[in-house]
Amino acid sequence: MSRQSYHSILFVLSLLGLLIAGYLISTKIGNVALVCVTGSNCRAVQYSPYLNPFGISVSYFGAAFYLVMLGLTTALFSGRKLERWVFGLGVFGLLFAGYVTYAQGVLIGQFCFWCVV
Repeated sequence: MSRQSYHSILFVLSLLGLLIAGYLISTKIGNVALVCVTGSNCRAVQYSPYLNPFGISVSYFGAAFYLVMLGLTTALFSGRKLERWVFGLGVFGLLFAGYVTYAQGVLIGQFCFWCVV
């Protein structure tokens, strides 16, 4: 697979992540229930103090992460050499997603499909 293909995949995944983060933010701001998969408790997860450090929902951090990733992948299309930045940010995102999954399973004891995606 070519580099251009990898960049395209990263761009699409970043856009999808941004849309999901936006959905989570909009439901929280509007105090609207998330569309949850059977067996999950999205509200318990969304309002848990473990996923709202300093009173800020991790959805905002996710949106910022995906915005930066979109910017970096867009710059990659123009030939800029930012692969190390994309890789580093990707590792950070993976570690943060690991914390969110840990918090849901161990600290909260509930899962939210949207937060795991």
